Amino acid sequence: AKLEEEMEIKLPNTFRLFLSTYHHYFENPIGRNPIDKPFQSLHYAYNPILIHANYLPFAWDKEGYFIRCICLDNMPDETKCPVYQIDHEILFDFDEYDETIQKEDIAAHMQLVAENFDTYLKQCFDDIC
Repeated sequence: AKLEEEMEIKLPNTFRLFLSTYHHYFENPIGRNPIDKPFQSLHYAYNPILIHANYLPFAWDKEGYFIRCICLDNMPDETKCPVYQIDHEILFDFDEYDETIQKEDIAAHMQLVAENFDTYLKQCFDDIC
């Protein structure tokens, strides 16, 4: 709840459940979230431009080029909240304080990774991510 308040967004239940389990210590592509810093990956991937565009950045890809995000447009139907990635360098072209940035400006650079977070986790556990 504190994290949601800090980020000013509602976390998908599947993602919330993932973060609240004891076994959430994973490396990329799910993100490193050690027991003593359970939201480390979220804080590391945090980007106000993505949050403003209604994406929840939660991890980086294995090579450290792409930020992985959950699109929150269809909340509360998490099955329709796809996981995308965006090259972090694209975000340098945007001013995080520019309130005229539209979702479409960011969406044009997003690459689909999975149809939702549940599918993303399954892919990761099958070593597809």
